[in-house]
Parts: sequence; structure tokens; C-alpha cells
Amino acid sequence: WRLFFPAAALSGAVAIGLLAAGEAGAWAPPGAWSLGRWHAHEMVFGHVLAAFAGVLLTALPRWTGCAPIRPATTLVLAAIWLAARVAMLADPSGLGALMSPMFVAGLGIVAGRRIVAAGDRRDRPILVILAVAVLADLGTVLDPGGSDGGLAPRLGLAATIVIATVMGGRVAPALTRHLALGGGRDLVVVPPRGVEIAVAAATVAALAAWVMAAPGVIAVPILAAAALFHALRLGHWRGWTTLARPAILALHVGYGFLPLGFALLAIGVAREDAAWLDAGRHAWGVGVLGVLCFAVQASVVRRHGGRPLARDRFADLACLALIFAAAARIGWPLAGWTPALLIAATGAWLLAQGPALGLPLRRGIDRPGE
Repeated sequence: WRLFFPAAALSGAVAIGLLAAGEAGAWAPPGAWSLGRWHAHEMVFGHVLAAFAGVLLTALPRWTGCAPIRPATTLVLAAIWLAARVAMLADPSGLGALMSPMFVAGLGIVAGRRIVAAGDRRDRPILVILAVAVLADLGTVLDPGGSDGGLAPRLGLAATIVIATVMGGRVAPALTRHLALGGGRDLVVVPPRGVEIAVAAATVAALAAWVMAAPGVIAVPILAAAALFHALRLGHWRGWTTLARPAILALHVGYGFLPLGFALLAIGVAREDAAWLDAGRHAWGVGVLGVLCFAVQASVVRRHGGRPLARDRFADLACLALIFAAAARIGWPLAGWTPALLIAATGAWLLAQGPALGLPLRRGIDRPGE
């Protein structure tokens, strides 16, 4: 996490910074890639997958009982990730872009060896998700002239949403209960098994319908059902009990953008309205993959950096900035594409990357006695 979390913050800043420069006419991706397609690819396979690599490689020893990941393995994966980002900047249409799916595949191989050797059934779905992400990344880089909303880019975003569903379901309720126990209370935060099954089934069905651009008569009820089941799951986690801890509350708020995205996409498909569809995608892209992604990183830093449940003003600032960025970016198309909202969203996102970059590098906390 000390290596991949700063990498995620840097790539997130570069992806949004160059998007803003591109919209102003000051930069464009080399080759046949459109600005939107390049931006979407780097947010998913550069920013989010770097953050997930940090979480996965850190947590695998605890999940599987294996030895810690060797530094050499981590450095090789980081080198492949960095080579992919350089290639995507220099010549995304060239062979160097294949380093991007190679990184995802390498991450899957490292994780898969340990998960299979440990007989770890619970974490085997992560390997399926990573395999889907490899196919999505490969399909995107092999079709540089494809549309921004083509099948492969949608499949990549869908894979990261499944990752968020899994990781959110592990981290948010566990930290919420742990916080309550620290205050002398016990909370039942685990949803009934029926709700968890419904969430899993509805998520896969809704994402498949969205990725395949299913007709509205099929997609709308499935997307709406996914929104409902995710909202029910979120309610069982009792997020309102974490109001005094913004970085933990952000786990719940970030996850809340997941059912919101499903709902906005359902409305967009039903109305055949590009504004609602854009809002739904960015509820996921900025809300879930921004707010929830950082909040999970902050929880990993707390656990593995010797800062259990300590307040950190920088983490709180990043969470608040990301929530504002998500709200502004979702509101931009719904408010008639008002430029001020896009500028505000961009500025808030970039502001958050400073604390996000510094969080894993700092050894102290703001309130060590708390």
C-alpha cells in the first residue's frame, strides 16, 4: 500500500488534469484515441486498479494465511503499471499499451497462486473479476478508435463496480461495528443472507444488461432492482452511527453512490436521455470509485500503519472534497451542462489528490491521543 496508494493518487491527478487540459484545447492523446476514451481508461485501469492492487497485495496474507508478498514481486508489478501509464501518455495506440492488461493479469496471477494454494473459496470471485478486467483492458487497447462508451470500456467500469461491491461489503460494516464496540456498543450490521444473495444476483444482471446495452424493457427493471437491493444493503450497515468520523462515514457515502448510479442509469435508459446516463456513469466513476476507493485506502492505512480509528484531518479533507466532486460532476449534466459545476468538480478532485498522496507517506496522525 505504501507504493500503490501514492501511485493511484498521482494517476488520478494526471488523468483528470489532462482531461481538463484537453477540454481547454491544450492537450490531446496521441494517435487515434479520443480524449474521453483515454480518460475513462486511465481512471479505471490506472487509478482504480492501482488502488485495488495496494489493498489486495496488503490484505492477501491475512485473507489466505500466506507469507507477505515479497518486495521484488511488488516492485515488478509497480514497474509494469508505471510502464503502462507512460505508454498510455506517449503512444496509447502502440504496442506499449499492452503493458496495461499485462499489469492486471500479473496482479491476478500473484493473487491467484495464493488464493488457490490456500483453498480460499471466499476470495476466488476476485480472480474472476480480474480476468474480466484483463479482457476489458485488452479489448480497449486493441480498439483505439472505438467509441468512448463501447462494450470494452463499459466492461472495465463494470468490473471495478463489482470490486467496489465486494470491498465495500467487507470494510464498511466491519469498521462501523468496530467503531461502535470502541464506544461500548454492539451493532448488528450484517444484512440477512437473502439480501446479500439478491445484491449479488441483481448486480451481475444489471451490469450485464448495461454493458450489453439491453433494450429498455429489460434493462430498466433490472437496474432499478439493483438500486433497491444495494440501498437495502447499505441501510443495514447503520452508517449514521459514524457521523463523528468523516473518513469512516465516507465508506457509507461512497457506497451510496452505487445504488444512485443504478437508479440514474435506469432513468436514463427509460428516457433515452444522455444527461441522465452520464450522471449515472459518473455516480460510479467519481462517487464510488473516488469516494469509496479512497475511504477503503484510508482504512488500510489505519490498520497497517499503526493508526487504528484515529482521526486524520487530511483524510477527512480528501473525503469531503471527493464527495463534493462527485455531487458536482453528477449535477453537471442534470443542470444543463453548466460549466461552473464541471470546473468545481475538477478542482475538488484535484484538491483531494494531495491528501490522498500524502496519507500513506505520513507516519504520524493529527490526534495521537484519540
